[in-house]
Amino acid sequence: MIENRLHIILSLRAFHTYFEDGNCNCLSFQPTAKTKELFQRFGLVVRKQANGFDLYTAKDDFNAYAKYIQNTTGQTHFEFEIHNRDTHFRALTELPLDQIELLYYDTAMGTNNTDGKCLLRPDFRPQTAENVLGRLRIGFSDLARLSDDTNRCTFEIRFEARATQWQYYIINHSAMPMENPAVKGKSGVSFGQAATVVMPNGESALLFSSGETLLALSEVPQQTFDLVNQFKRNNASGKNTSAKILIKGLPHPKPSRLVVVDFNGVQHASSPMYVYV
Repeated sequence: MIENRLHIILSLRAFHTYFEDGNCNCLSFQPTAKTKELFQRFGLVVRKQANGFDLYTAKDDFNAYAKYIQNTTGQTHFEFEIHNRDTHFRALTELPLDQIELLYYDTAMGTNNTDGKCLLRPDFRPQTAENVLGRLRIGFSDLARLSDDTNRCTFEIRFEARATQWQYYIINHSAMPMENPAVKGKSGVSFGQAATVVMPNGESALLFSSGETLLALSEVPQQTFDLVNQFKRNNASGKNTSAKILIKGLPHPKPSRLVVVDFNGVQHASSPMYVYV
């Protein structure tokens, strides 16, 4: 096959709000055995990209060629398995908490946006293989329906970072004075008043929780909070008017440390963080 005669049929790119550059580079799209056989038999070329892949053909009119493939083999689509290279992908992604399901994408459900790109949304199905995150079905008829003026389809898969309840456990080993401690930041997010709790190891800690305010996880921290000691002045209002920073820049949650909490009868993900002073 002459390299410069190849024409692109479709592109697929995956994006994720957790990652700094927005690209989801931790997934791989692997053609199934039947699809790989079609590629080899009919001269189709897959080129992997950092966050997806491109599919090429030497035929000028792939839609007509796809009909020939279908008439010859009886196959009506290509199929890919979606594999995950990040062991914490499900934790950092806004996916169901109660069970592990297969993410099934089908171009039959796709519609082109105004920019010519087709956003594919998942259908959640029972998980049948532990090492497979999802499946992607690309129908021949959908390529004809969704292609642009250049006979090319551009598909997108988008993931949202999981939002969690942030919990700061302050373990005061140094007897640091904390008359009126609070967790404060510049984003306006409010943490509740400190609650004294006993951890599983028997140690006592002050717990600050974001409560029903869920904050998105991110590869690069987007919000920073400090542990402060608030002071009150003897005035009519009695409001806190100043604060001393005890710990500047509290830690940020990691997807590897995720627990499920229940409040108001609804399950939410929570990110516990332990701070020893």
